[in-house]
Amino acid sequence: MNDPSPANVTDGSVAATEVAQRAGHSVEVLQRVYAKCVEGQVFHVNNKITVLLHSQ
Repeated sequence: MNDPSPANVTDGSVAATEVAQRAGHSVEVLQRVYAKCVEGQVFHVNNKITVLLHSQ
C-alpha cells in the first residue's frame, strides 16, 4: 500500500506547492522537514533527467 504522506510525494512527481497546501504546510516547511526524504532520491532523479535528455 502506498503511503500518501508528504514524504512519499516529495519526489517531484507532484508540485511542492500542492503537497504543502494539502499537508497544511508552507513550501518552506515542507522542504525543511522532508529534505532528508528527497536527499535519498538524488541518484534516481539524476537518472530520470539523463534518460529524458537523451530521448529528445
